[in-house]
Amino acid sequence: MLKENGKVFNIWFRILKELPGSLFKEHLENIKGRKKMSAINTTKNKIYISTITVFWITFALFIIVTAGMYLYVVPYIGIITGVYLRVLISIMGIALIILAAKTIFSKISKVFFILTGAAALGMGLSAVLHNLVFALLIKIFGEGVWAGMGDEPVFFILATIICPLALLVGIIGSIVLLKKKKVIAY
Repeated sequence: MLKENGKVFNIWFRILKELPGSLFKEHLENIKGRKKMSAINTTKNKIYISTITVFWITFALFIIVTAGMYLYVVPYIGIITGVYLRVLISIMGIALIILAAKTIFSKISKVFFILTGAAALGMGLSAVLHNLVFALLIKIFGEGVWAGMGDEPVFFILATIICPLALLVGIIGSIVLLKKKKVIAY
């Protein structure tokens, strides 16, 4: 009896498959394509989760580094937020740029995530470049080179004002889009 039911099912299966414009045919194609799509979706899902994770780590590092820049009255804050955290926030910025470029986000989401990554990279890199340029110019021209100015201004302003503001804009925009669930492009 099972064989007979199987034959009947096969006959109906063939009839439904051959109908022109059949929804059944589309359903079969979707089932066949799911195996291929599941491997692709798993990879895309890993990239998406990695991007969001790196974003939140960058956000946490931003809070710590900014606290170190502006809350200098807290004891030992300079030791905690030294060069290592600036290098780490730069590495996280690079990772966020790469992951955001690979992930399938909506256009505006991609812009905010890349802005966040670029500003994090610029914030750490500008702080390191500020100190290197300052030391290099003192080495070349002597200690009196900054008598009128006091410090190297370009990378200092980038590291302390422009990049943190750009990072704040990128973080706020990304959080708003995450909250509204308008991150992934459909």
